[in-house]
Amino acid sequence: MLIRAILLLVLLIPYMPLKADTVTLYTWAQYIAPTIGDKFYKDTGHVLNVVTYPNVTVRNGKLLQGRADVDLILMSSLHIHFMQKMGKLNDISSIPFDNKKHIDSRWLSYCGSYGIAYSWGTTGIAYRSSIATRKITSWKQFFEPESALSGRIVFSMDESTPVSMALLALGEPINSTSEHYLEKAVKLLNAQSTHVLAYEHGSIYAELNGTESKMAMTLTYSSDIFEIKRLTGNDDWVYVIPEEGGTLWVDCFGNPATRPLSAAALAFLNYINRPDIAALNAEYIKFSTTNTSALKLTSESYRNDPLLFPNPELIGKKLKVADYDRKTFTRRRNIARKIKESKKFD
Repeated sequence: MLIRAILLLVLLIPYMPLKADTVTLYTWAQYIAPTIGDKFYKDTGHVLNVVTYPNVTVRNGKLLQGRADVDLILMSSLHIHFMQKMGKLNDISSIPFDNKKHIDSRWLSYCGSYGIAYSWGTTGIAYRSSIATRKITSWKQFFEPESALSGRIVFSMDESTPVSMALLALGEPINSTSEHYLEKAVKLLNAQSTHVLAYEHGSIYAELNGTESKMAMTLTYSSDIFEIKRLTGNDDWVYVIPEEGGTLWVDCFGNPATRPLSAAALAFLNYINRPDIAALNAEYIKFSTTNTSALKLTSESYRNDPLLFPNPELIGKKLKVADYDRKTFTRRRNIARKIKESKKFD
C-alpha cells in the first residue's frame, strides 16, 4: 500500500525538467503579462527573470559592448537586422520548437533568421480630443501644432523615428535617403522643438507623471495608447494613423551572441507561443499578436479592435516597415539626439 501511495503521489506531481534554470528576458517595461512568470515556472520548473531597459540607446549599447548578460532580448526587426550584421546575435532559425508553427510566417519573415516574432503594431499620433480644437489627420499638425497643443507635445528623440515621421510630413517616404528632404526634416524638427513639453516616450512620461500629466499629444506605438490612458486617467486619448501614413513595426526575440540559447530559453520561446498563453499575454498587454492560433482564442472585442488590427488595405498602402541601413539609422538617430540636447526645458 505504501509503495502504491508513493507512486500515485509521484504521478500527481506536475512534470519538472531534469534541470531547472533561470531565463533572463531583456525587454520594455510592462511588455509581458505579470502572470506569465508564475505560469511558466509552474508548468516547466524554469524561472523567468524580466529585466527592463528605459530606451533603445541603453539596450543597444549593452548589446554592442557585449554586456547584455541575458538569454533573450526584445527589439524591432530593424534592430535585429542591424545587430545580426554586426555579429551580436545568434542565428536561431534552425533551432526547432513545437509552437513555432503557430506564428504567422509573414511576421517571422520580418524577423529573419536571427529573431522570433513576438508582436506587431503601428506608429502614429495619440492626442487628447478634449484639448485639440480639431481632429488630427496629418503629421503636419504634429510638427506645426495648434496653440492648444503647443507646449504639451511629448515624444522620444532617442531613435530614428522622429526623422522618419518628419519626412512623411514633407511628403517623402520614411525610407528616403534624399539629402534635400533630410535637411528639410531637420529644420522642421528644430522649429517644432519650441512646442515640445518633453523628449520622452509618451508611455514613460505618463508613468512618471500619472494624473499630473500635461501631455496632450505624442508620437507613439499603437500598443502604448492603452497604458497612456490608464496611467494619466484620461479617457479622451485618440490614436490615429495620419493621412500620410506611418510605420509598421514587428518586435522579435533575439539571442545575444555572448550567450548561446539555453534549453530553458528555448522552453520559454515554446511556452510564450503556446496559443492559450500567447492569447492571454496579448490581450493583457494590448498588442497585436503574431500567433494565428492564439488569435482564435482571444475575445471578439480584441480581434475587432481597429487600433490593434487596422484595415489590411491600410497596411499595404500607408504603413511601411522601416528598412534602411545602419549608417542611415545612425545618422537619423544622431540628428534627433542633437536636437534633443539643444532644447532647453523650463
